[in-house]
Amino acid sequence: MSRYDIVLYGASGFTGAYVLKLLAEEQKEQKMSFAIAGRSETRLKKLLERRNLQNVPIIIANSYDESTLVEMAKQAKVIISVVGPYRLYGEAVVKAAVENGASYIDISGEPAFLESMQMKYDDIAQKNGVYVVGACGWDSIPCDLGVNFLKNKFDGQLNHVETFVQLNTGPAGYSFNAGTYRTLVLAMANVLTDGLGKIRRSIMPERLPRSSFRAPKRGTFWFNDRIDGWCLPFYGSDKSVVSRSQYFDYKLHNVLPVQVETFIRVKSIISAFLLSLWLVVEQASFIYWFFGTGWTEKHSSFDEYKVKPDKQMTARCTGPDAGYIATSACAVAAALSLLIDADKLPKGGVYTSAAAFKNTGIYGRLEKYGVRFEIVDQLH
Repeated sequence: MSRYDIVLYGASGFTGAYVLKLLAEEQKEQKMSFAIAGRSETRLKKLLERRNLQNVPIIIANSYDESTLVEMAKQAKVIISVVGPYRLYGEAVVKAAVENGASYIDISGEPAFLESMQMKYDDIAQKNGVYVVGACGWDSIPCDLGVNFLKNKFDGQLNHVETFVQLNTGPAGYSFNAGTYRTLVLAMANVLTDGLGKIRRSIMPERLPRSSFRAPKRGTFWFNDRIDGWCLPFYGSDKSVVSRSQYFDYKLHNVLPVQVETFIRVKSIISAFLLSLWLVVEQASFIYWFFGTGWTEKHSSFDEYKVKPDKQMTARCTGPDAGYIATSACAVAAALSLLIDADKLPKGGVYTSAAAFKNTGIYGRLEKYGVRFEIVDQLH
């Protein structure tokens, strides 16, 4: 059976519709086949009719029916799954993919899910030569690839990076996102039973080298003069994903790991309160700031650094609406990187975006969609 290059699972959802739009545009520019998949044939057909894409094949698949997921996986080179919460619906798709020769991309922002998939399916993914790369949406490609970008541009030894995400309010203001709310409620309800510590010891058994010079300690809510805003810790998947990338970089490439702390920048205390209620910014562009600190001189071990870091560098990632447009762009760029840059990928397995795509053309693909990385001299 011939396989479609990409199968989009969950196409009839809100994010799925954006991903479909990009896939249709890409198909016009290059030889690429794709199909869409989901539970309801009626909804999928209506979606294709609205987009005038009636020739796109449809696959019926349901996360509660393993046999349908297996049949979907057998027809795909790469599956893009936008069906969440992944804690509930993700593992069955990952299992079907790796056992049946398909690579897998998702947009999960759930650390327990992401890390448990590495623990459970890395061996079989390696054996079958396929890839599982989670968190390929706005969570957490901008942050993960941003740290990797700064790390590559830093002429010397980078010690630590503080990341700050800034959402710029769009004309529609704030809205309540039920999907995000459900994911967060599930995460909070299961935080004590996730066993995340045990999972992390399994997938990252070796203690990484660290310098004695640590990133600054910050308060729970503090004002940052450099970006003119109030900052608080960012409890998304970014830190989890970037930490795994540092482990991969050290184990696979013998590159010293970077300490990372993640924050979100808001204009005011009121903005922080709205975020705490899981109100999301509609039609908002975003900026990620990456403030890197390290040494001008490069050594092979942190033990050789006896003086405080003497060099700083700042990178920035900018992009469109974080919730849907940027997420869709990141997912499609990741899937295309698996397809087109196969000779630049590591061996099969379960990876983060930076570990999988650091040598591919993903930065150029993202820039085409409006997600741009750059080194900046002036912040404003």
